[in-house]
Amino acid sequence: MATALVQELKSAADEIVQRELATPSVRSAARGGGWSRDLWAATAAAGWADVLLGEEHGGLGLGLDAAAGLFSVIGRHLVPGPYADLIVALPLLYGHAPAAVQSHLDAARAGAEIVVLADPAATRSADDADDTLELTGGSLTGSVGLVRHAAVADGFLVPVQDPAAGAMLAYVGASDPQVTLRPRESFDSTSPVADVSFDRVAVAPHHLVSATGQLAVSGLRARLRLMIAVELAGLARHLLSASVSYVKLREQFGKPIGSFQAVQQILAEMAVQLLGAEALTAELAQSGETGLIEAVMAKGLTSEIARTIGEAALQVHGGVAFTEEFEDNRWYLHILTLHGLYGDHGDCYRVTGNALLIHE
Repeated sequence: MATALVQELKSAADEIVQRELATPSVRSAARGGGWSRDLWAATAAAGWADVLLGEEHGGLGLGLDAAAGLFSVIGRHLVPGPYADLIVALPLLYGHAPAAVQSHLDAARAGAEIVVLADPAATRSADDADDTLELTGGSLTGSVGLVRHAAVADGFLVPVQDPAAGAMLAYVGASDPQVTLRPRESFDSTSPVADVSFDRVAVAPHHLVSATGQLAVSGLRARLRLMIAVELAGLARHLLSASVSYVKLREQFGKPIGSFQAVQQILAEMAVQLLGAEALTAELAQSGETGLIEAVMAKGLTSEIARTIGEAALQVHGGVAFTEEFEDNRWYLHILTLHGLYGDHGDCYRVTGNALLIHE
């Protein structure tokens, strides 16, 4: 895709988010509860769900680089909500979904419903080939832990394994009496979580999405990992910018601490690492399609870099960084959340290394 078009989309997204977060009620809801319905409605109206959706389905049919532009904005401004589900999962599923599921996805595109991916692999190993729930005779039983934004979901998309048909995704309404949510405490206010249990939930055939070809479950997870990596880079970009601004203002011994060589060294190392992460994720997004190993590698590297930059930002800000008044601490806490999502950096490196050894 043309770089100018991607940049235009990114700039428009940035303007929408800044405008909405400037409203006190939206900002308070986003920061306090990890959710703002007004902000969600504004981004839905802007067509964020349609960026990757094919033109034959009424979408924009843009590439992964356009979606990456949105996730960069989401990271820099710490925009709360199940945006990976909306921007990545929904378009990939839509063309393969039966009409009954498409109706829910259309409502999600319009901002009228919230459809959340309840993926067992999200909180497990990066080697997730078998991370599905079993669907037997149209009955779904099992649980998925730490599902983000489960409490606001109207429906769940659950990766399942049918003994006869193989891997699929099942749509399950959140109001089904056989679905139970158990909220869990979270140190990250922008990512409220809950355990979701399915107790012999009846799943009709018209609520199943076949996961074949491009829609292979591993392919969906690869895209999710890449966009999480982009979001992590956006979070780190904000913390670097905040640190640079801080050292220009904070004085010690009568001059800005940014004039001290030790502080300059920390900032330089933060910048070099971040530029590497941004270059890698940009290259993968511009390639159009990302394999599982490339996505795992990018997720691992960016997770480690973002966490390192977050820790360096705390060091640069000194004692104030460990107080409740330190606003940018929320970005660091969200980095810690995403760091472990779909495999932490150590786990991702292990899977990448094993894959390289096999190919050797």
